[in-house]
Amino acid sequence: MKHTRDFKAKGFKGNSRGDSIQSPFTTLEEMFVKLPTSIGFNIEMKYPMLFESEEQGMDTYAVELNSFVDTVLTKVYDLGTGRNIIFSSFNPDICLLLSFKQPSIPVLFLTDAGCEPVGDIRASSLQEAIRFASRWKLLGIVSSAEPLVLCPRLIRVVKESGLVCVSYGTLNNEIHNSRLQAQEGIDAVIVDSVLKRSLPLMKLHTLFKTAHLSVSSLYSTHSAPRTTTLAFQTLRTMSTAMSKRLEGKTILVTGASSGIGKATAQEFARTAPSNLKLILTARRIDSLKQIAQEIEKEVGSGVKVLPVQLDISKSSEVRSFVQNLPKEFQQIDVLVNNAGLVKGVDKVGDIKEDDLDIMMATNVTGLINMTQAILPAMKSRGEAGSGDIINVGSIAGREPYVGGSIYCATKAAVRSFTDSMRKELIATRVRVMEIDPGQVETEFSVVRFGGDKAKADAVYKGCEPLTPLDIAEVVVFAAGRRENVVLADALVFPNHQAAATIMHKKS
Repeated sequence: MKHTRDFKAKGFKGNSRGDSIQSPFTTLEEMFVKLPTSIGFNIEMKYPMLFESEEQGMDTYAVELNSFVDTVLTKVYDLGTGRNIIFSSFNPDICLLLSFKQPSIPVLFLTDAGCEPVGDIRASSLQEAIRFASRWKLLGIVSSAEPLVLCPRLIRVVKESGLVCVSYGTLNNEIHNSRLQAQEGIDAVIVDSVLKRSLPLMKLHTLFKTAHLSVSSLYSTHSAPRTTTLAFQTLRTMSTAMSKRLEGKTILVTGASSGIGKATAQEFARTAPSNLKLILTARRIDSLKQIAQEIEKEVGSGVKVLPVQLDISKSSEVRSFVQNLPKEFQQIDVLVNNAGLVKGVDKVGDIKEDDLDIMMATNVTGLINMTQAILPAMKSRGEAGSGDIINVGSIAGREPYVGGSIYCATKAAVRSFTDSMRKELIATRVRVMEIDPGQVETEFSVVRFGGDKAKADAVYKGCEPLTPLDIAEVVVFAAGRRENVVLADALVFPNHQAAATIMHKKS
């Protein structure tokens, strides 16, 4: 805070006395641009508590909290794609905003667990920190090591609450303290200069491997005495509450060779990368195999992918597909009915019979046949069944438009089918959900215009449509809710869209 005051007043970053220029501030944007994407980030969001702000005279300099978080998130989403990222903060309000404003990057709550004067009741003790992190579905807690070393059983208390447990502090510089915590199952320890104090690297690796942890080490070359080194589980294996709910499940995505289906498969894999099975179906088997390879390259062998060539418009293929699934893929927990298409823009009276048949067979009959083939097994599990059926519909099913009579009718049929099925399954634990995208840029329009890419591109000219990933994130979010939470109906628009045919385009 002192350096911030100096920088605001003098235009440079001063030393501890504020009377000479030190190295300039770097920026998050600069680091994203200059550092390779293989380097992950733990972004600690520093923001003064109210009493700190008053004590240090920061009121006139502090950026409004909401704007501060938005600014950071903008840079992260614009420039941080493909990186492993975790947010953390001692400020509970920062953690809340990060949790509310974005669904995909996990958040750690930093707390001194009552070892320092209380700055916020939500961090006044380890118990309060657990309550806060659990209530708002944060990834976990980074606690002062002191209570965990004095009472190692507290580590299990944190983990039994479904939270990741990490510790920090000078107590971790002593190898026996780190070993004690590792034996109790701590996920990570943050230490100061233990490696530089002649502790062999192998000791640290052995310590964590003994506790069955996957270890990665980050080294800092900075000479300051409080420089930290973090030995932690690989970011991909640090599960959020959502990923824990998805772990171990088998997920079937139809129409997975491109667009929303492909993005959905990839997003499921990224969200639960340590234990997941994916069944991907489409007509283009080469594309599916390529996607399977990409997923394995990105997240490793924790996700098993089964690519299957399937034309969902043919009922005989659907029946054969379900009957011949390998044993380890037979128990499908989540069905994402994504396969669908549109052909042409002809008006009634001029619609080609082949176009009508393929749209009905794919968008309606195919979806229903697949659901009928999968649902009985879902209903038979346990006392009340279990499983998720997520149908990808469209704004077209809510608002018919000129030139889309058949496509709109098929999506209206999906909507009615989904609503009826949800009512029929009300006494079970099978969740039925529908996600309706607005304007999304995929191969959809290319198919509609018979491969004419120029016509397809004209649809999106002057506006910023949704991406397949935007919809995929909603699908995965829906599947990752608690069992008692049903995201029954979601309509997703880009910012410039207000209805099926009401869109603002830049001239």
